Amino acid sequence: MGRPEDLAGWRAYAVALLFTLAAFLFRQEVGRLAGQPISLTLCGIAAVFASIWIAGLGPSLLAAALTSAWYIIDEGTANPAFWIRDGLYIVEAAAFCF
Repeated sequence: MGRPEDLAGWRAYAVALLFTLAAFLFRQEVGRLAGQPISLTLCGIAAVFASIWIAGLGPSLLAAALTSAWYIIDEGTANPAFWIRDGLYIVEAAAFCF
């Protein structure tokens, strides 16, 4: 395991899902230990980068979609200022995939 050509089919998507889950759990645990949350953007983009590097384009788009949903759910959508920030994160995560 290490390059996109080594991961076939569903395994690549499972790896992207695991990277996203690991980023989520890492953020939760560090936030609990430190007493304040660490950057959601940093953790989400790390999951997308790891998915690009290991699993390839399709799985990295899955990671981008999952982290975007996580970002929107975690940050909320009540404030219009969040819409701009959420939109920029979605564009940024998707752009890194290409």
